[in-house]
Amino acid sequence: MYFVITLLTGTCMAGAINPGPEDTVRQFYLASQNGNVTEMQQLIAGTFYNRRKVLLEENSEYPDFLRTHYLDTRITVDKILTDDINAVAMVTAIISYPDGNRESHELILKQDNNGIWKIVDEKTD
Repeated sequence: MYFVITLLTGTCMAGAINPGPEDTVRQFYLASQNGNVTEMQQLIAGTFYNRRKVLLEENSEYPDFLRTHYLDTRITVDKILTDDINAVAMVTAIISYPDGNRESHELILKQDNNGIWKIVDEKTD
């Protein structure tokens, strides 16, 4: 429940202006938790989208998998680095699972010509 409240609070605070990179990441994980692949597709682009294209567009079981995988998880945004000149950002998100395991993801976002932030890649070690 905490996961949903945090996401909705972050989204509502954005109001009528375009959401920032943190909001985009939160919306993406909420969509993942709900198995909403249509919304996920709207929040991602580039390499990040291409790596998930088949799952998002062709795998009818993917929404159910996502709902099960992210059941009772929480997301915490740990760090946000932005470069306003180049319209890019890196957001570190930590997913906490009910069993105590945690995953850290460094997501790279780019702002499009309309000012919309999209996840375009993920930094890997």
